[in-house]
Amino acid sequence: MMFTPGPWEVDKTAVRYAHADETGYKPFVARMAINGYIPSEVAAENARLIAAAPDMLSVLESVLHQLSTDSDLDDRVSAPGKYDSLERIVREVISKTKG
Repeated sequence: MMFTPGPWEVDKTAVRYAHADETGYKPFVARMAINGYIPSEVAAENARLIAAAPDMLSVLESVLHQLSTDSDLDDRVSAPGKYDSLERIVREVISKTKG
């Protein structure tokens, strides 16, 4: 993957890599537009959402693995194929994330 690995954290209206380098600097992952373009409260909410992206991707990959490997899912609900559409959606979101 070509993106900065998580975890990321919110810094007011920006997102930074959570781990500092040897100088103590935490590189920016993203900065939100402010000063008339996006209100600061919206920018802060956008930053929180972006900062959660690595965790959300990890959860989706775990869900996909479970859906792909757990043969008991369909048996448990007595409805073969019930999770096929969920698996498709999860695959699409992961694909969109990874490009």
